[in-house]
Amino acid sequence: MTFLEELLKTAVRDGDITVNVSFEAGDLDKIIEGKCYRMLSEIRDIIRDDSIDDSECFMKIDRIVSLFIKEGISTNGRNDF
Repeated sequence: MTFLEELLKTAVRDGDITVNVSFEAGDLDKIIEGKCYRMLSEIRDIIRDDSIDDSECFMKIDRIVSLFIKEGISTNGRNDF
C-alpha cells in the first residue's frame, strides 16, 4: 500500500472523509496536508524532547514508529523490539 493510500485509509477510519460522500480534489489535498502537518509536528516534538537522554535515541525512534502505527501507516515490522 502506498503512503497516500495508507493516509486515505486512516482519513476514512478517523472520519475525516467517508466513502459515501463525494469530495473535491482540493478537499482531499487539505485533509492529507492537515494529517501530514499534524504528524510532522508530533515528530518534531518527539525529536525535541530533551527529557529523553538515551544515547541511541531508541525511545525517540520508538515514539515516531508508534505515531506511524497510530495513523495506520505500515512500518514493515520495524516495531518488533
